Amino acid sequence: MSTKPLDKRTIIVAGGGIGGLTVALTLAHQGLRVVVLEKASGPKEFGAGIQLSPNASRILLDLGLGDALKEKWTLPKNIRIFKSRTGEMLNTVPLGKLALERYGSPYGVIHRADLLQILHDSCQASPDITLEYDSNVDELAAYPRGVTVQATNVRTMKIHEFSGIGLIGADGSRSNIRKQILDDGPPKSTGFVAWRGMVSARKAPDGFSGRFTGLWLSRNLHLVHYPVRKGNWVNVVAVLRQQSPGEGWSNIGDPDILNAHAKSLCLDIRELIATVKEWRTWELFDRPPAKFISDGPVALLGDAAHPILPFTAQGGALAIEDAAAIATALVETDGKVPSAFRLYENWRLSRTARVWRESRKNSQIYHIPYPMNIFRDAWIRNSQPLDLLTRYDWLYGGGKTG
Repeated sequence: MSTKPLDKRTIIVAGGGIGGLTVALTLAHQGLRVVVLEKASGPKEFGAGIQLSPNASRILLDLGLGDALKEKWTLPKNIRIFKSRTGEMLNTVPLGKLALERYGSPYGVIHRADLLQILHDSCQASPDITLEYDSNVDELAAYPRGVTVQATNVRTMKIHEFSGIGLIGADGSRSNIRKQILDDGPPKSTGFVAWRGMVSARKAPDGFSGRFTGLWLSRNLHLVHYPVRKGNWVNVVAVLRQQSPGEGWSNIGDPDILNAHAKSLCLDIRELIATVKEWRTWELFDRPPAKFISDGPVALLGDAAHPILPFTAQGGALAIEDAAAIATALVETDGKVPSAFRLYENWRLSRTARVWRESRKNSQIYHIPYPMNIFRDAWIRNSQPLDLLTRYDWLYGGGKTG
């Protein structure tokens, strides 16, 4: 086993996804050194999109990523809400210029792989960030003045030790770091399975391409689509109640299962589903809000801290917020890591719990059965478009400390 000694201003990050790389950048901007340990061999992400609402985009722009983002993201003009069974458009939620003016930052959509590559490249360009891929974190030992992490190189199977003044667990909903500081068991299945696919904008059925996000509501299946990669592709995500397709983020989905759920829906939806050449599925899990997400020099971030359902499109956004909050807390506590992590925890628990509750509520609203869906549709249809946006002022206007 080899030990890699690090100086007293180093923080270790377990996990090199969106949250882990973002927190590496926010910490480096505060003059800290960061070592990111990621078990994958590089910044690889399967094809799916991510929505960057203003509470997340402003943080990425503050990190100087604006030029890179402009090359890859799309700024939808609005969200269009439809009845999946009939194809009727119930209402629109204005975004575009209005969101920028109201929240001071745009509402964007981007391919996950593109965002991950932007974050990776920015980290790689920083002299204060070390990216250790192929590194699986096995164990940690916390001390009053720091932490030591043992990690295995999954290619060579050699074991290395890393030491620093703190550890951030950004290692996903089945976090090994969470297990070691909370030991509260695995996340719980919600009974939902998400299906994701990509369609070339040129081949998408009429009405499914363009600078807008589509939200289609149905008891059996709800579907979201939006443009990625400068509008050349359409990202499609369908969520339905289904038995577990097996563990993993990227199982290959059987189209017959999806078609069976969609058979009562309008022709437009069935045509879009048929256009997707390959579906990937993942089971949706979450947890009730935790009472604490830090323990001395160790803190949790993103899905490791607060996995939520995707019905507010905030999973990635909350991880980005966490990253900014940790960096701000370290500044306010003069770099005293345990104190900073406690402050971070105090800032984040109530906000992330509120998003968790909102996501749970939306899961019921999106899939509400007959006849209650009649009242839901009437409420949406009769609402003012601006009101549909401003009901999330508390969310989109938040950010670094919530």
